[in-house]
Formats: sequence, C-alpha cells, structure tokens
Amino acid sequence: MMSEDNQSDQVEASESGLVKDVALDVGKGLLSETKITLKWALVGAFIGALIVGGAGFWFLGLKGLGMGALIGAVIGAIAGGGLYLWWGTPDL
Repeated sequence: MMSEDNQSDQVEASESGLVKDVALDVGKGLLSETKITLKWALVGAFIGALIVGGAGFWFLGLKGLGMGALIGAVIGAIAGGGLYLWWGTPDL
C-alpha cells in the first residue's frame, strides 16, 4: 500500500515539474520575442522620425519638424514592430 502512494506522489511530482519546465520555456521565448520586437519598433521609430521629420522641416520649418518627427516615430514604430512580427517569426 505504501509503495503505491509513493509511486503516485512521484508521478504527480514529475508532471508538476514538466508543467513548470514548459511554462518556463514559454515565458523565456515570449520575453525574447518581445525584446526583439521592441528593438525593431525602436529602430523603426528612429528612422520614421528622421525621414518624416526631415520632410516636415523642409516644407514647414521647425513646427513641421516637430509634427513630422512625432508622426514619423509613431508610424515607424508600428511599421518596424509589424515587419519583425511578419518576417521574423516562424510559421507554426
């Protein structure tokens, strides 16, 4: 009787360990994907701010620079993060 209880406890412990290992791996993968996506978004925001801000400065002066940089940063961040998610992640 005691050996059956010990075996069931060991099975439950191994299943619990497996779930924890899988959850840890999933969490690490999600953290890695998030970091890379944010890096792409940051680069996209920088490039967008430079391009659209420069165009705004060229056509509208300093006010155009500020508005263009803000708009370019938002659009560039969305585009940069979206491009990574579209091209960078493997198909499941």
